[in-house]
Amino acid sequence: MSPLPRLAFLAALAAFATSPADARVLVTFQDTGSYSDPDLHGLSVRAELKAHLQRLGARYLPRDADLKITVLDVRLAGQFAWWRTPPSLRVMNESTWPTVTLRYTLSRGARTIDAREETIADQFYLNRSRTLSAGPLVYEKALLDDWFRERFANRPN
Repeated sequence: MSPLPRLAFLAALAAFATSPADARVLVTFQDTGSYSDPDLHGLSVRAELKAHLQRLGARYLPRDADLKITVLDVRLAGQFAWWRTPPSLRVMNESTWPTVTLRYTLSRGARTIDAREETIADQFYLNRSRTLSAGPLVYEKALLDDWFRERFANRPN
C-alpha cells in the first residue's frame, strides 16, 4: 500500500475511533408472568416492543447516551375474543386502552441524567386522528412513540 492511501485509511480509522458511540438502549422485561395482560405470552410481543424502543433510541437520543429500560408491566390494547376458537382476534373498545409501566435510567458516561418509574397509558387510543403504522402492536407503539418524544427528544444535555 502506498503512503497516501495508507495515510487516508489511518485518518479515517482515527476519526471513527474518536467519534461518539451510538446511543445504546438496553430493554429488559421483569417478571412477565405477573403482567396485567394475561395474553402477553409470546416472545414476539417482547421482541416487537424491545426493537421499537431501540429504534426510538437511535432516532431521538444523543449518540453518547445510554438508556436502560425495565418493562415492569404491559396491558395491550383490546382483549382477546375468548369466545372464538382459537382466540386470536383482539377486540378494541374504550375500556381496554394500552398501558405500559416501566423504569428507566438515562445516562451519559458515568453521569445519570434522569431516572424514574412511570406508567404510561393512552385512554383515548381509539380516537387518534393520525394514521397509525401498520403491523403488530400499533397502539402500543404509538403510545411509546409519544412517550419517547416527550421524554427524550430535544432534551437539554
